[in-house]
Amino acid sequence: EIERLEHSISTMRNQIEKYKGQDASSNTQRKKTVRDLEDKLTKTDKKAEEYDGRYNLAVRTINQLKNGIQSIFTRIGATSASVDEM
Repeated sequence: EIERLEHSISTMRNQIEKYKGQDASSNTQRKKTVRDLEDKLTKTDKKAEEYDGRYNLAVRTINQLKNGIQSIFTRIGATSASVDEM
């Protein structure tokens, strides 16, 4: 009976160590996954800032073009309805 219990205890200790090892491995994997996701988020944020800058530049360019075209229409005496259609 004692030998059977000792064997059972030994088996349980082995299982505990096995699961501890798996937990450590899982924890390491989770940390790596979190790091990878944080890196992706950082890259995505940088891309978003870059695209935002490009968008703002495009809007400024379009507004400048619009103002220039309005100025040309005004100089040649075109009606404001023609300009508004643009």
